[in-house]
Amino acid sequence: MEVIVKKFFYLLILLSVSGCSDSEGETQNIVEDNSCEGVLFDDKSRFVISEDVSCVTNIANSYQNLQPQFVQKMEPIEQFMPADADNLLESIESKQQLYRNLVLEDLGTMPSSISVQGEYLSTEELSDHFRIRVQYKVQNSGNTIIDWVHAYLLLPKDFQVRSPLPAVLTLPQSVKVGKDQTVGNIDLDDIYERSEYNPDMEQGLDLVRRGYVVLAPDSIGMGDRVYTDKDGKPQYFNYRSFLENFPNWSVTGKMLWDHQRGIDFLLSLTNSLSNSEGSILVDPEKIAVIGNSLGGNNAIFLAALDSRISLLATTSGYTRLASDGFMSRYNGYIPKVFDRWRNNQSQPWDYEDLLLFNNT
Repeated sequence: MEVIVKKFFYLLILLSVSGCSDSEGETQNIVEDNSCEGVLFDDKSRFVISEDVSCVTNIANSYQNLQPQFVQKMEPIEQFMPADADNLLESIESKQQLYRNLVLEDLGTMPSSISVQGEYLSTEELSDHFRIRVQYKVQNSGNTIIDWVHAYLLLPKDFQVRSPLPAVLTLPQSVKVGKDQTVGNIDLDDIYERSEYNPDMEQGLDLVRRGYVVLAPDSIGMGDRVYTDKDGKPQYFNYRSFLENFPNWSVTGKMLWDHQRGIDFLLSLTNSLSNSEGSILVDPEKIAVIGNSLGGNNAIFLAALDSRISLLATTSGYTRLASDGFMSRYNGYIPKVFDRWRNNQSQPWDYEDLLLFNNT
C-alpha cells in the first residue's frame, strides 16, 4: 500500500518547496517553505518549475542530498487515495504512454542511434575549476559525420578524488553567444558580447563551483552552431536550412536528440586518475538538467522523454498550448503543433501532460 500511495501522490499533488539552502544537510527544509513550486515524481526525482533562477539553481545544488524523507514528510497522504487506486494508476500509466507517443510523433522522425564520439579541443585551468571545450557527434550520414555539438565541459578542481560526481546539463536560452553565457565566458570589452551578459544565467559556472560536473552545449542556431547565408553571414536562430534538409523532423526534436547525445557523452567519461582503473566520472543516477526560456523548454522535453534525467529545473520554460498567445513560434520548433493551431484544431497534448511523464 505504501508504494501505491507514493505513486498516486507524486502523480497528482502539487507541493511547495524552497530549495534555496546553500549548505549541505539542510535539504529537509526544502519541504517547508513556499519560495518555489515543484512536482514530486518519486523519492529521488523532482521536476521544479519556478520564475526564480537563483531558486532552481540552489535546488539543483541540493539535488545530491534528495532522499526519501520528501515522501515521508508529506503526511497524511492516505486522504488522497481513492478506493480503486490500483485501477486508477493503471489508467494513468496508460495515458502517460499515450501522451508520450503523441509528443514523439509531433517531434518527428529521429535519426538512427549513434555511438559516442567526442573530442577535446582545449582546456583552461581557472581559479576554481577546469573549462574544457569539447565537441561530440550527434548525426551521421552513412559513414560521414554531418553534425557535431560544441560544448563546454566544466570540472571541479577536485574531481579526480571525488568521482563519480553528480552532473548537470545547462541548456542555453535564445542568445547568440549560446553556451558561453551559461559558463560566464563573456568578453565585457566586446560590445556585441556585453549585450548578452547576464550573471543570473551563469548556472553552469555556479554549479561547477558547488562541485558538479557541468556540460554546457550550444543548441542549433547559436554559438558555434549557426547556419550561414550564401555570403557567409551568420543566421542566428534561422532553422530554414535544417527544416529543408530534414522535413520530417522538427527543431525541438533535433534539440532533444542533441541533448540526449550530451547525456551519452557524459556517461562515456572516465576518471583516468581514480584509484579504480576506468572509474566513471559521472554518477548515472544523478544527472540533472537546467534551463531558462528556450533552454527551459528543451529541459522539459529532455526530462520527460529521457529516463536518465532525474532532476529538472526550468524557468520561463513554457506557456500552455491552450492559452499561448504567440503560437507562431511553433512554426519552426514543432511544425505539427503550429499547423493544428493555424487550422483551428485542438492540440492532443499540452505541457502538463509532459510534466506527468514518469520515467524512473
